Amino acid sequence: MEDSISKNVMIASGEFEKEKNYWLDKLSGELTISGFSPGYHPGEPELNSHIAPGKRAVHRFCFPEKIYKEFIHISGDSPYGIFILLLTGLDFLLAKYSGNRDIIVGAPVLKQRAPGDYFNHLVVLRTKVEAEFAFKDLVLQVKQTVSEAYQHMNYPFDEIAKLLGIPFDPHHYPLFETAIVSGNLHDIDGLNPQKCTAVFTFSQAEGCIESEVDYDPARLGRGMIESLAQHLINYFRQVWQNPQVRLSEIDILSVEEKRQILWDFNQTAADYPKHKTLVEIFTERVEKNSLHIAVVGPDRQHISYGELNIKSSRLAGRLREKHGVREGDIVGLYLPRSIEMIIGLLGTLKAGAACLPIDSRYPEKRVKLVLEDSGARMVLKSRLAVCGLAGPGEVRGTGHRNIKGLPPALNPAYVIYTSGSTNKPKGVLLHHRGIINHMCSLVNVFGIGEEDDFCHTVSSSFVVSIFQTFAPFYLGRCLRLYPGEVMGDPFQLFGRAASDGVTVLEIVPSLLNAYLKLIETGKRKVELSRVRMMILTGEELLPSLVDRFYRYYDIPLVNAYGQSEYSDDTLFYRVPRGSRKETGSIPVGKPAHNTWVYILDLNFQPQPVGVAGELYVGGDGLAIGYLNRVELTAEKFILAHSSWLIADKREKKARSSVEFPMSYELSAMSSIFKTGDLVLWQPDGNIRFLGRVDHQVKIRGFRVEPGEIETYLLQHKGIQAAAVVPKQDKKNNQHLYAYIVPAKDSASLAAVPLTEYLAAELPGYMIPSAFILLEEMPLLPNGKVDRKYLSQLEAEPLKPKMTYIAPKTNLEKQIAGVWQEVLNLEEEKVGTDVSFFQVGGTSLDILAVNRKLEALLGSEIPMVNMFKYPTIGALARYLSRESGDETASYQPGKQPARVNIRKQKLEQRTRRIKGTENG
Repeated sequence: MEDSISKNVMIASGEFEKEKNYWLDKLSGELTISGFSPGYHPGEPELNSHIAPGKRAVHRFCFPEKIYKEFIHISGDSPYGIFILLLTGLDFLLAKYSGNRDIIVGAPVLKQRAPGDYFNHLVVLRTKVEAEFAFKDLVLQVKQTVSEAYQHMNYPFDEIAKLLGIPFDPHHYPLFETAIVSGNLHDIDGLNPQKCTAVFTFSQAEGCIESEVDYDPARLGRGMIESLAQHLINYFRQVWQNPQVRLSEIDILSVEEKRQILWDFNQTAADYPKHKTLVEIFTERVEKNSLHIAVVGPDRQHISYGELNIKSSRLAGRLREKHGVREGDIVGLYLPRSIEMIIGLLGTLKAGAACLPIDSRYPEKRVKLVLEDSGARMVLKSRLAVCGLAGPGEVRGTGHRNIKGLPPALNPAYVIYTSGSTNKPKGVLLHHRGIINHMCSLVNVFGIGEEDDFCHTVSSSFVVSIFQTFAPFYLGRCLRLYPGEVMGDPFQLFGRAASDGVTVLEIVPSLLNAYLKLIETGKRKVELSRVRMMILTGEELLPSLVDRFYRYYDIPLVNAYGQSEYSDDTLFYRVPRGSRKETGSIPVGKPAHNTWVYILDLNFQPQPVGVAGELYVGGDGLAIGYLNRVELTAEKFILAHSSWLIADKREKKARSSVEFPMSYELSAMSSIFKTGDLVLWQPDGNIRFLGRVDHQVKIRGFRVEPGEIETYLLQHKGIQAAAVVPKQDKKNNQHLYAYIVPAKDSASLAAVPLTEYLAAELPGYMIPSAFILLEEMPLLPNGKVDRKYLSQLEAEPLKPKMTYIAPKTNLEKQIAGVWQEVLNLEEEKVGTDVSFFQVGGTSLDILAVNRKLEALLGSEIPMVNMFKYPTIGALARYLSRESGDETASYQPGKQPARVNIRKQKLEQRTRRIKGTENG
């Protein structure tokens, strides 16, 4: 009590004012807690949640004699100098392991203090570890940091935290989780190891530096700590040899570690028809299976291999002779899912051109943007696709001409457009070889054979559709195409797949999640007796979904991970029962055939096992690049020139097992693709996905760049600022939320619904689920949008007001009641002419409505009719055996109050502080 009073008196007197100002300046800006990635115990789960709280573990090690002597020599045998050198090593390791340049480490105060200086026991050591620094530069910066910290060590550490608005936590220090202690310098009693994830203690003894790591075994595994100690030794071994070495060039991995992650984990070489094209793959099957059925259309009409070959050849002839299509051109296919679409794909490829599939449901502006960007020579479109586009055969620019000197297998085969960070989507140019390598990899790894059957389950503009289209042709089987309403309804999809004898089913996890939720609420499950494998792709796979699936089915699951830039899948993982319940994640697996993967740090150096880094992929599946985007291609497809790769990228075989096993005819293919995904190696060679380095997200299996949506929002005259962030709902479904600062005259936001505005520009999966108005955009100290804060913000979304026509009949009232229950619209007046989707409903919500209505009315309602009759009035008339349809109309409505960000943050901070005080 007396010390506390004295401390408060000293603070109030202003005696510590200079020190207070120093710490406020030193700790200004965005603060990041510096720590190490979750590690592993050999043979045990990576997250050791079974370990009792408070339990600690200790690992002791010594520096080799030669390294110890260099410590003495460089420091002049000064404990203070040795401490500074050791801190450079810890800072470097924290930067490498965490992926942050801004490192904060805690330390006790010095033993030699003036009498009465008992108000503080800890200091914070903040250092910027810049890649361009030489070792000596880092030493000088750390020396200055340590010197300044101990000159200002009297100001109480807990007061600093209060001034920075950091809530008190009795179990953790507020600014650091890693600490360093010198047994020769520090007042050790001032530090509580229980509040740290790891404490590194070094004590100079006779002829050695005694070293130990006191760590929390529930957060860090023994294997990681042992590696950390060795990496610290390796760090000093290198910097002693060359004090001028740049930090970005320091390689802390042992030869054994590099052999494991660069060679052993990448043993993926396999034979496949690498010199053939998709056309050759198809025509070879025509010779064997001419009379067999090749495709069954959505209307159950079918076409044989022989007839499909003839019709596609005729189309190829017309494209070349009548429309001048040549090798290397691009042909757009604006066709609905049909036999004609498959004829169009094969005919385009036979003409030597690349296919540009465009979803016929995309808005007209999006279609035109893609066609203009691609320079497509012409567009094949169905009569059913009435979008105001030019008719079949119209020339659309000069096209993408022949790439001279390339064998046909490396010619462009497909252009797949994905979301871009501007309002301009980017086209990924795929060659035949990459597509065939991916197809053969899946077939061979999982034993898919000539007895298996497939169905098409995704949009033709999605890269996954390529495998679903050509794998049946490669195996001489039948491709089944289903109508859109079947693909959107898991019960219909699974039912058709079961009746058609499909054995390999590939879907996105969100569709499976919707199906399981309906089963769990009473719907009878579909018997999938012939399905022997289900491939889940396009989204992160959660353990809870796996566990729920295995309660009802014995079908093996495969977690497939990949990118359009690598011709689809890069990694595969067979998901066992009870998979990773204790870890909260499912691995994304091991590399596909002829694929090499690398997990690199910010300096393009390999990361050790268990340490997070960015994933880079290379191999036969690597795309040619981005169409007409030279700078972006150079940014993302990086030449593999680092010292840990062999110098000659054209060499057919690696000279030793520690070298990179590349084999390409094209120097352009000597690149590795920068995926932007944060991952880590597991000890068994599987890779675990941790998240995105940037802000890209997967929505219903499609990769979405929120920046592209933001660009369109900012073009709206009523919007001053906009940010789009992903959010997960309670059902683990991913949604996009748009946060908007209206312009001064924002009346237009009420007059024209934003969903309608974006729907004219973007595909449905890119339309945010909610729009929230803000008074101002929350910013970080560096001026960037505080997306983390927005993801946690709860506020009333902007909802346009509809014309209200009250439900009159009992049936209309029953439907309205179900809408209100599913969409949580208890206080909303849901009119009979309002579209389900205009009041926030999604395709997953409509499944829940369908289930509840079937239970309520005691009769089955086909899902197609739920989409066909989206208003209460229209659905009621259908159910009453009356005809007709209705559409909703928007009227200007009152906007909800704008969220005051400053007030929200203040209230949020107050709640946190009160919560900790009450706790």
